[in-house]
Amino acid sequence: MTYNEHCGQNIDPEATVSRFIQRKFHVQDPELTARHRHGQAGRRAPVDLQSTNIFFIGPRGCGKSTLARAVAEHAGMMIVDTDDLIQDMQGQSIARIVEDQGWEAFREMEHEALLRVCQGTGQSVGTGGGVVLREENRQLLRSHGHVFYLLADAGILRQRLEAQKDASWRPPLSDLDADQEAGKILAQREPLYFQTLHYLLPADRPVQELVQDVLERLGHVQERA
Repeated sequence: MTYNEHCGQNIDPEATVSRFIQRKFHVQDPELTARHRHGQAGRRAPVDLQSTNIFFIGPRGCGKSTLARAVAEHAGMMIVDTDDLIQDMQGQSIARIVEDQGWEAFREMEHEALLRVCQGTGQSVGTGGGVVLREENRQLLRSHGHVFYLLADAGILRQRLEAQKDASWRPPLSDLDADQEAGKILAQREPLYFQTLHYLLPADRPVQELVQDVLERLGHVQERA
């Protein structure tokens, strides 16, 4: 489904995203929902990336870990993935943790992992899709760095999940098929993503373009080919 189809209107896609978001959610600063145009540097002094963190949030399959890794490489930051951190701390896969202890126990581990991450700076952080379910996590994210939400529609998420299906690593969130699950979970969590974000990025863009957009949003102008 495209943004136009989602909104039920046939209008300019560059203007659609911001208006769509502001219709659905209360947005304190409408500028934060604007679609970033290449070469449009921020109006702020460059952020010291070693004294802050960059967090990427969004549903499973939106590309958070990939983008976090690419940003870390370009910006000289440390790469952190909260799911990987949980697995290292527990010595088990997420699937095994959930199977043995349940989702509630995993959410507690996720909170502890985020607390640990927030003790440091200079990190580009990929988070689990459900990290925003807890209010304290949303507050931690917003107060310990710059939060980028990768906005993707259910169709894109389904395609990506099908391409990398691995239940041994990450268990399904419901008994629904991939298409239905992606749509249902996105609908449930989307308001929480918007409560948490500082900046919005379209997940369907190439990774290298998104890296440049992230850095420009934080005042670091990049030379473009």
